[in-house]
Amino acid sequence: RVLILNTELPKAEYQNRTRLFMQKRNINGASMYNLLIDHSMELKVDMPQGIAELMVACREVQPDVLIIDCLYPIVSKDVVTPASASLVKDSFNLIRAAINCGIVIDHHARQPLWDSNTGGVVRLGASEMLGSSIYRDWADTILEVRKRSEYSDKLVISHQKYRLMDFIPPRMEVFFDRNRLKFW
Repeated sequence: RVLILNTELPKAEYQNRTRLFMQKRNINGASMYNLLIDHSMELKVDMPQGIAELMVACREVQPDVLIIDCLYPIVSKDVVTPASASLVKDSFNLIRAAINCGIVIDHHARQPLWDSNTGGVVRLGASEMLGSSIYRDWADTILEVRKRSEYSDKLVISHQKYRLMDFIPPRMEVFFDRNRLKFW
């Protein structure tokens, strides 16, 4: 079972996207039984009430995977401060210990840095994650997903951290077919 905590899009828009995704793949509602979506736009995991609400939802659903889409709206304070990041990390550790589920966090990079000497954007991999290094240090795996260019439908996926892997996965390039909502 998968529980998605949607913290970014209004419920109607998320439902629209999910419906379109299902229609493009001829997926009926019954086969989506193991996918649950929570639209708690007010939930803050660095506050006692917020983590309690998320824990209740997780205990009820018993997900194998909890997907947080995305991190910064569920943090009440500044996402970049170590104190706030520690509270978030501790909250997710409580959930992981109580529910025994994997946690996937959609998190954004900082604004690009421009190097005037080289005339290009500076790429720092996992260090580009917005916020405290606590997030980067805590995560088991970090994937970086970038568009090949601003208007491209090609995505470059590279592993930035792979603590529990026996090998270094290769960098991948995938094509996003917007008409079919599929990756190739």
